[in-house]
Amino acid sequence: MPRMDDGFLSKFLRTRNGDLDKALKSLENYYNSIWINMDFLSGVSTTELESTFNSNIICFLRHRSNGQRVCLSRSRLWKPTEHSFRQMHLVGLFQAEFVSEEPLTQENGISVIVDSSGVSFTHIRHLNLRELKRISNFLMVNRLI
Repeated sequence: MPRMDDGFLSKFLRTRNGDLDKALKSLENYYNSIWINMDFLSGVSTTELESTFNSNIICFLRHRSNGQRVCLSRSRLWKPTEHSFRQMHLVGLFQAEFVSEEPLTQENGISVIVDSSGVSFTHIRHLNLRELKRISNFLMVNRLI
């Protein structure tokens, strides 16, 4: 059952400055993105993602920059033999979903800092072009980039 509570719906209104048509389009894009990526998003347990979450490869900082939440992605902490690229992506999505509930984040957005120091051939071998395209499409559909 799609989520349609006031707090959830107000997120789309706030991010579109109260423009009902834009908020509705944003909501449609949100659910279409989930539908299109259902195979990617389903079949994962929270216990499976717990160690990836605790690794802090992708994390949101407590402080804000110009009102924006700051997401930090640190490639050097990624150990592909312990955390799949899919697991990292899902942890990032779940964290973004969580902070998107904050009214201040809805109004000011999110800044993403990607620290690619320490990236090696081992990391590159574990990057899946299909998954990179999926992330890019998700970010564009949801107007995060």
